[in-house]
Amino acid sequence: MDKVVELNREYWGRVHDMCEGTKVKPRECVRWKPLPNDKSFDYHPDFSEYVEDALDDIEFAVTVLEDRPVFVGDSLYCTETGQAIDWGILAEIADNFHLVASRWTWHKKQKRTFLLNGEELPCPVEKKTEFAFLFNNIIFYFDTFEDREKINHSFSHLLIEARDKP
Repeated sequence: MDKVVELNREYWGRVHDMCEGTKVKPRECVRWKPLPNDKSFDYHPDFSEYVEDALDDIEFAVTVLEDRPVFVGDSLYCTETGQAIDWGILAEIADNFHLVASRWTWHKKQKRTFLLNGEELPCPVEKKTEFAFLFNNIIFYFDTFEDREKINHSFSHLLIEARDKP
C-alpha cells in the first residue's frame, strides 16, 4: 500500500505541478510499461486498482517539453549542437531535468553542409568547440570529432590528388 501512496503523491503533486501552464494533461505523463509508449491513460489513474507487482511498471514523465511529456529514453536533441541526448548521464538528474529542459528539443537540428567535389561535408560552426581545424592560418570549429575528421580527410585527399596530378 505504501507504493500506492507514493505513486499518488507523485501524480497528484509533481506531475500536476509540472503540467500547469502547458497543454499537457497530467494523465498523459503516466505510462504503464506493458502498454505501447504512445498510449496514455484516458482518465486519472487509480493506482489502488493495480496488483502490487504491476505498480513497478508505472512510469512518470520527467518534464514537459514543447507541450509534450518527456520520459527517460525519449529521443531529444541539444538545441545548440543537434546531438542526441545521453540518457545515461541525464538519468542521474532526471528529477531536476526541468532545470535544463530549455537546452533540449524534440526536433533534430539539421546540420549545415556544403558540397566539395560531389562530397557532402559539414560546415564549420561559429562558436568555439574542442574540434578545431587549422587551414591557411585560420581556425575552423566543428560540432563533433567526426565532422572535423571528414573535413581533414577530404582536404588531405584533395591536396594529395592535386600534388600527384601529372
